Amino acid sequence: MNTDIRAFGAESYGDEPSSAIAIEEGQFPTSESWWRRVARWSLCAIAFLAPLLFFPNTIPPTFIKQVVVSVLAFAAFISWLGESLLSGRIYYKRSLINAALGLLLLTLFLSTLFSPQALRGLIGVDDTGERFASFLVFAVILFVAGGVFYTEKESRRLVWWLLGGGLILSALTLVQFFQPSWVPMPALARTDVNPVGTANGVAALLGLYFVFAVGILATMGEALKNIWTRAGLVALVVMTLAGLLIINFRSVWIAVGAALIVLLGLQFRMASRTGSGASLLRKRGFGILFLMLAVVTFFILSNATLIRVQNLPEEVGPTYKATIDIARATLKGEMLFGSGPGTFGLDYSLFRDPSINLSQFWAVRFNGGAAFMPTMLATTGILGALALLVFSLAALVSLLRGVSKRTDDDPFLAGGLAAVVFGLILWWLYTTTFALQVVLFVALGSLVARLNEASIEGGKKAFWRIAERAATFTTPWATPGRLS
Repeated sequence: MNTDIRAFGAESYGDEPSSAIAIEEGQFPTSESWWRRVARWSLCAIAFLAPLLFFPNTIPPTFIKQVVVSVLAFAAFISWLGESLLSGRIYYKRSLINAALGLLLLTLFLSTLFSPQALRGLIGVDDTGERFASFLVFAVILFVAGGVFYTEKESRRLVWWLLGGGLILSALTLVQFFQPSWVPMPALARTDVNPVGTANGVAALLGLYFVFAVGILATMGEALKNIWTRAGLVALVVMTLAGLLIINFRSVWIAVGAALIVLLGLQFRMASRTGSGASLLRKRGFGILFLMLAVVTFFILSNATLIRVQNLPEEVGPTYKATIDIARATLKGEMLFGSGPGTFGLDYSLFRDPSINLSQFWAVRFNGGAAFMPTMLATTGILGALALLVFSLAALVSLLRGVSKRTDDDPFLAGGLAAVVFGLILWWLYTTTFALQVVLFVALGSLVARLNEASIEGGKKAFWRIAERAATFTTPWATPGRLS
């Protein structure tokens, strides 16, 4: 049974809910307030601008991302809160993802509080998106997205803005590789500078956009008939794949392969539910997914470079083993909360292999490890790493369960789920960038906004469900009443 209570592609806020609803939604407004409009468009601006913002006069030039995204997220939260107070109704999405993210924020705050370098975890530049202030921004994006996108049409618009930013980034990346003189900004008219960070950081972001777009194309069938929409998705797939082929970063290929396997699992589920046969397999996009998986497998196993670009810099950093060794040494003194978010550079200086002092990298201090998760093990301790693991599992289980409950083959859910799987797996394989973290949480927010499961009246409510919640006020300024 389809437990999602909104009709796919609902056009208005006043649509009648399904008779199977057991959760009281409250009354959607028949006219949109400017409060919610500001919140919604602030999130759309974040989704579009996060991969693109770049200002060469700051150090680093990507610091503008952190400032603009934080301001827009704050504006979205204030607008959501303003509408709630003035309308007398607080609307949000109930899910274990919120609880797990709250636990993660608490752990990061305590790790920051007990750190000798507490200010590093609260303010300043955060290229990797690992500090408490950054995760607070990510939490706001996720929570507000579930509270301001009422219909699937609205959440679909957020996805288009997200993919639009990826389309421009992929086009810019290819121009920088082959015709850098065409880039209008002189600071970006070169192959060794980009608006994300390192070349591998660009590959990570392109990989997320790639699996998102492939998931939509492989699942949509006739759901998206607009030729320009389909052309844009195809262009995004082709350009992101070209960027991945040029950079050829093995960790990204592995994460892409895992996301494609999840998409194949969804395709088999749809095929088994509706029938079988070669025509159905072709219709459901198995050919696209198997072809992409074959390409990805080839590059994972061979590590071959088909296209070479001059002046593409090689990324240098600690090995995975060195990162684990530094984390282990750090935990001997700070087991529970680590050295504090954003302090891996200090840990590296204290606990790096002494032989490095005899190499050409003796004066280099790396501010991040080989991957996000082992880095966070050092900086946030056992409790921080466990909180991240709980959040990842809560997100994956909740989303997989929510998507599997749907009887309509929503292409945006399939693509978004693949993007989230890609991002969470990449946490174990490579260090993150602020832009990648923002795009990952926007994708997660778009999924939470689209999913809504309601129990049949008198039935048992599932522990992992994502469902609407509304706290109503007797007057706009009264104490909240019953939680529906």
